[in-house]
Amino acid sequence: MLKCMMTNSTQWAENQPLKRPKGVVIHSTKQNGAYLRKYIQPSKSDEDYDEIMAQLGKNRKHNDWNHICTFHNFHYWIGKNKEGKVITVQTFPLTIQTWPDNYIHICVCEDNLKDRKYLEQCLNNLIELCSDIAVRYLTNTKDILDYSELSDHPDISYWLKKYGYSMKWLRVRIGKLTWQKGSFLL
Repeated sequence: MLKCMMTNSTQWAENQPLKRPKGVVIHSTKQNGAYLRKYIQPSKSDEDYDEIMAQLGKNRKHNDWNHICTFHNFHYWIGKNKEGKVITVQTFPLTIQTWPDNYIHICVCEDNLKDRKYLEQCLNNLIELCSDIAVRYLTNTKDILDYSELSDHPDISYWLKKYGYSMKWLRVRIGKLTWQKGSFLL
């Protein structure tokens, strides 16, 4: 997994500790922008700057989220790298809150919502990531939420429904993989 810590962001500067996470919240970008470089760029001081830039590519508009002006951020992002391959990028350690709610937050970069294969690649990464998190922190798949379950903002669930998936389907897949890794979720 690629790591690109958002050390120039508001959340990094605030350094609010993430205690034992209550669960995972899954978001989607709600805009056509599958490439991670739109949201993630390394800090110039990052010792892996060149490697990260080679993976992500340059955001020429300089409107990524690694700035003091962002109000929220995410621990992980899932989307396309510079070559168009779906990858997962960790942008915060699981010791810092990215939203003031003590959850681990993941954002999936939406495309134009017309590419089922892209969504399925993202879901595979999401299932693997959530399973790894579950092994360490969770006891119940009900602790894995779509952001719409905490707000009136219908994030990933509307995208899932478009292709016949649901949060229930996603939780079952995460639970099965977690069990295969030797842990049990209710």
